[in-house]
Amino acid sequence: MPGRACLAALALSASILLPTGAFAERSGLVFVDANGNGALDAGEPGRAGVAVSDGHHVVESGPDGRFRLPPRELSPPSFVHVTCPADASCPVWFHRDPDAGASIDFALAPAPVPASGDLFFVHVTDAHVYPRVEDMAALLPDGGLPWFVPRVLAGWLLLHRVDRMYPQHSREHIVAAIREVVSQHRDVSDAWDASVAVDYLELALDPATGIADPGRDIPRAFDEIAALSPDFVVNTGDLVMEGNSGSPEAVERWFDYYVEMAGRHDLEIYETIGNNELGGTSNDDFPPSDPRYGRALFQRHFGPSWFSFERGPFHFAVVDTHRPDFDPREEGADGDWSFYDMEDAVRDWLDADLARARAAGRRIVVLNHEPFYYDPAWEFDDPTPADDQGLLAKHAVDYELSGHIHRNGFEDAPESGGTTRITTGALSGFRWMLPLTIDSRGYRLIYAHEGRLYSAWKDLDEPLLGFVAPRGAAAIHPASTHAAAPEALKGRVEVVAVGVDVDRPFASLELRLDGRPLESRAWGAYFVHAHLDASTLGPDSRLEVRARSAGGSEASASLRVASANAPKRQERP
Repeated sequence: MPGRACLAALALSASILLPTGAFAERSGLVFVDANGNGALDAGEPGRAGVAVSDGHHVVESGPDGRFRLPPRELSPPSFVHVTCPADASCPVWFHRDPDAGASIDFALAPAPVPASGDLFFVHVTDAHVYPRVEDMAALLPDGGLPWFVPRVLAGWLLLHRVDRMYPQHSREHIVAAIREVVSQHRDVSDAWDASVAVDYLELALDPATGIADPGRDIPRAFDEIAALSPDFVVNTGDLVMEGNSGSPEAVERWFDYYVEMAGRHDLEIYETIGNNELGGTSNDDFPPSDPRYGRALFQRHFGPSWFSFERGPFHFAVVDTHRPDFDPREEGADGDWSFYDMEDAVRDWLDADLARARAAGRRIVVLNHEPFYYDPAWEFDDPTPADDQGLLAKHAVDYELSGHIHRNGFEDAPESGGTTRITTGALSGFRWMLPLTIDSRGYRLIYAHEGRLYSAWKDLDEPLLGFVAPRGAAAIHPASTHAAAPEALKGRVEVVAVGVDVDRPFASLELRLDGRPLESRAWGAYFVHAHLDASTLGPDSRLEVRARSAGGSEASASLRVASANAPKRQERP
């Protein structure tokens, strides 16, 4: 299926602008496009029960497929969009600024539904694409360091910043990683750590060194994701480089580059708007009067920045928690944006959209760029969570997928009726700049089975082998073993392992318990599932997943487990 950007262009080509401030009642038809030609032909029936929205109200198509939205004040761009059902494809799923007097029609082509209902998809976030390292350099202050800032002090501040951002690494590890890279270009044996840090920044911003080359690394990232053949991809924002502070021309070029990268393969991608898609919000030379300001470029390429769609038993709601603190339509308007608050229309739409999904008995996944929670372990400079205004709890949302923090997070609360919150690290690492041993680049593999999501983070260009359950969302690195205290298990325990040979399945995946094969079942190409009885475990049993590549090489990862009811092993005095 073509990327959503291509479909958005089709919808844009047919748009008719509506005057600012007009009140309009929108109506139309949702029909079954049996022959897939996009037109209503004789014998093609209307389809009932499909949600249609203007971004504020949500209505359902009636028995004859017709719908009518209440009148509301509109200003371009205004959208009318459908929630594409799980058993259909929607080549044109929104109309931009449709004529108030015309029928707004949506052609739904029948689509096959997997018999198992299982899904395999990829969660990407914070891709921050830009084609040239010069784009990053252009965002830094001109002229390098001010004359009154000593080089060593600047390097110390840089190290302090990196140290704060990545508390999982020691200062020694960070310095060693930077020294290793710089030593390939300069003799740093007698240099101070802070001086070497500035050396690294200068080298990384020099395109001749090739240390940071987004034009090389970004296409490879999209190639790897496409090679895994996911059913679809969700991208939870910050698609492009610093759109807040870039020039209008640069931000437009970055969007074009993202569309080019996303269109390299036949990937179905659902994009969420991030704070870096809000053009010009931190650039005085990029005024609200510019037609590329704010959400404009995102909406030009992708359509609505809040919408929903359905796959399998899941309802996905894509949210936009970015609110201007001023009216961009006013001449000479200027002001700040909040990155954590929904506009009133978004709140009303989300409330109605989630209520409908919950009434239909669907599992609900909310996608937003900024997390709706904050984990103190992140030690992030900006701890503000996005405000869901209580809607996730009100509608018993099952899962929240987010990004923004550039690191992984997991909060599992289904037993208490809460939302399982999964935050994924950045595809770009730190804007494609830092050494990978400090800030890895990657994405999340997610397998949906019987209404639950099982996920694991995967580093770019690296194999993955480890356990998803019983440990939760984190996977074990192929070269490691779980050396901490054994996982204490009770009752009938679910075991899920994951294995990827860089960008393809392993030839085989096998689960073992204490050296003996464990009866298991493959979930798609990358996950394997089994159950075990915790009462059969010893005080120090070992789960193992073994993999064999197509070339015959072997790898394994293990996890220490024990029965929660087993007596503790006595240590020798």
